[in-house]
Amino acid sequence: MKKLLALVLAACLLMTVVPAFATVADTVAASENLTHDELVEKAKAEEGTFIVYGNTSRISTAAENFSKLYDIPYESNNLKDAEIYTKLESEIKGSAKGADMVMIQDGAQLTYAIEDGWVVNYVPASVKDTVGESDRNPLVHQYINKLFIYNKLGENVPAIKNVWELTAPEMKGNIIFKNPENETVNMNFLVMLTSDAWAEKLAAAYKDWKGEEIDLGSYKNAGYKWIAEFLGNCTFGSSDTTIAEEVSQETAAGKIGLFVLSKLRSSSVLTDNLTVAQYDASENGYTVEPCEKETVGTDIILHIKADPEDEPGEYSQYLQEYALKSLVKKYSDYIRFPIRMEMTRSRRKEGCPDDKVEYEDVREWETLNSMVPLWQRRKSEVTREEYDKFYQERFYQPVPPQSVITVSAEGAVTYKALLFLPGAAPMDYYTKDYEKGLQLYSNGVLIMDKCADLLPEHFRFVRGVVD
Repeated sequence: MKKLLALVLAACLLMTVVPAFATVADTVAASENLTHDELVEKAKAEEGTFIVYGNTSRISTAAENFSKLYDIPYESNNLKDAEIYTKLESEIKGSAKGADMVMIQDGAQLTYAIEDGWVVNYVPASVKDTVGESDRNPLVHQYINKLFIYNKLGENVPAIKNVWELTAPEMKGNIIFKNPENETVNMNFLVMLTSDAWAEKLAAAYKDWKGEEIDLGSYKNAGYKWIAEFLGNCTFGSSDTTIAEEVSQETAAGKIGLFVLSKLRSSSVLTDNLTVAQYDASENGYTVEPCEKETVGTDIILHIKADPEDEPGEYSQYLQEYALKSLVKKYSDYIRFPIRMEMTRSRRKEGCPDDKVEYEDVREWETLNSMVPLWQRRKSEVTREEYDKFYQERFYQPVPPQSVITVSAEGAVTYKALLFLPGAAPMDYYTKDYEKGLQLYSNGVLIMDKCADLLPEHFRFVRGVVD
């Protein structure tokens, strides 16, 4: 890392973050009041090569154009997000010279890196008035949405109104999906669907489609069933660009692809043959339509159905603060991005006398999720008291654990586990109602509350989590 002012200058153009060594943080802070011309002059006076990591093939073109424009030597590296974080961790922990700037897709993980001091967020003065406050830390370069886009030629254009229609036999071979083994975004999408919350939604969608309850067969829940049948209908593309190209061909009438909308700009994609899927609204559905929005970002507004007369509170319970907070804590407590909600708090009125205290309700923004799982922290950074508290609160145990076991495995399967040997047998341990199993997470998202397959029968008393 040699080019300190050069990275600030590039940040003005690329809008991203810079690795956080003390000198970089100082330079970034000092540069905030410099004009563009002053930045250029100071950057050219520096020695060394400007190094940038990015997760797009276009990073080399951007860096090359930057170098030509300002006559600053550069080195660009096109890496996956995971590779970037691995390199950053190695460089920063070893105080080694490396990247001057990084451009990363995983915004949630990037927030965590900023909090850990791995990188410094920099917002150029030229964009402060045009980028919304919520998109400044980390500074958002662009949003990427994947959409179902289909070929509208011929008479066999699919009119998909329910996601289960994508599993119908007639759709086999007509859906093109990037292999989730090679696409983290797609893998996370599928993993999300196996959660209890999404499985319930898919079960309800099935009933809307077929008019009857779903028969799970051997599947654990509706999420697993949908995934299996959806993937059974898919053919797999190597990239979003090749999927867009294939779906747009005149010979691909009726085919559907799931890919990033920006791929339509490729000259090899026949955009006139394509249209974005739009779903008809119904009592239990929704509509996707184009709109105009004054600010950057996405607003998702949900309207709760009226309660049935014979079941008061069936739907309106999800408008209650406690219910929403409980759902977030259960399923998204460890997502590495703050989930904030306005909460009602009671506080003493200002100026009221001590002999006649009055209280008032106020609304305050509160971060609901913990963000950093205990099992992701270094063992040396966690006290026994923290382990005991986590165990007792997470598993509703009155007695602290007898022993704590931490596991970190890397290889063909990479996971971390936090296991507890109970200090006392659970109250229902000797009953037929007792369920063994560990809590199963994927990237901090709860997948299964009790995954029995992770424990042999003779260790059924063990409690813990696997991520």
